[in-house]
Amino acid sequence: MTATTFNEMLHALRGDALAAVPRGAATFLSAGCAGAWYFDWIAERYPGIERHVGVEYYSPKPEHLPANAEWIRASVADMRPVASESVDLLFSGQNIEHLPEPDIGAFLREAHRTLRPGGMLVIDSPNRAITERLGWFQPEHVIEFRVDEIRTLVELAGFDIESIKGLWQCYDPSSHRVLPLDPGTDERASLQRMAAASDDPENAFAWWLIARKSARAGDWVAIDAEVGRIAGQAYASVRCRYFSQIGRIAHEILQSEARGPQGTSGFLLYGPYMPLFPGRYHVVFRVRRTDGAASGQGRRTLLGHVDVSSAYAKRDIARRDMTAADLAVPGPDGYCAVALAFELEDALFGTEFRVFTTGAAALAAALPLQVTRLP
Repeated sequence: MTATTFNEMLHALRGDALAAVPRGAATFLSAGCAGAWYFDWIAERYPGIERHVGVEYYSPKPEHLPANAEWIRASVADMRPVASESVDLLFSGQNIEHLPEPDIGAFLREAHRTLRPGGMLVIDSPNRAITERLGWFQPEHVIEFRVDEIRTLVELAGFDIESIKGLWQCYDPSSHRVLPLDPGTDERASLQRMAAASDDPENAFAWWLIARKSARAGDWVAIDAEVGRIAGQAYASVRCRYFSQIGRIAHEILQSEARGPQGTSGFLLYGPYMPLFPGRYHVVFRVRRTDGAASGQGRRTLLGHVDVSSAYAKRDIARRDMTAADLAVPGPDGYCAVALAFELEDALFGTEFRVFTTGAAALAAALPLQVTRLP
């Protein structure tokens, strides 16, 4: 093994897993394909494809594609340009975790429609059981599925699962140890972790699933309900993924909040680095002073601001200043509500909701925030 970083190693492991997929697929559909390099990678690891259809919504069409490649700009939740039962193998490589919640069931429905009877569905994705344990997150991911969850969804969609293997062991159940992401320099230990992951996907960083389309119809109502249940569990950890630049996050029995001192400026609260999709939103920050109303401060004294931003996308979306007047009269819960409305015309990845303090007052900001998508 020559890879020395986690990303290099994971890419190599995924390539090896693709090379092990049963051959014979003449028409290959990629659900998500970011660039010409992707088609070259598929051709190298899965040779013999006669027609390679790439369905991609966010990345632009590459200038140079292989002769057997077709590029369709569309969401994988609506692949109408692809004829029903025309695909031998549908590959969703590190893609399902990027889909908005309503699109997950729609994607599985489209996979079932486009695949011929007995056609293969191949999906791989990070395993939430491990990423949460590691504290690892990617700002473009919406829901990462555990092994048991994706198994249930794929079976409900009318597929028979042939195998689920793991890529890169990150938890050792025999010693109850969390293992580092990076492979390091001990090649023997890395090979042992690769072998252990293959038969134990629940404790691997990523899972790799192969299924075949059966004669069963998908239960789309049950899938949507199951996705909703899973989302409720997955979002619980996202709602807590906040940090403080100048203070600390305090967790108590009845509440959690970020607390910062007077005299220090910076971001009292920021996070959770999540995707938001087009629409209108309303966010309520609950902020309180912990020093009382400082004498000599006027009602217009600037205490800070709240905003919505994404350093990942290099975009600032909305902002509202916070004055002493805004924090003068707390509500029944002890906080003052500072509301901010904004609208997105396209997807925003790595979204942060932030509370900035000038240091003119000691402040606390409550968690979780109240974020609502408006009709």
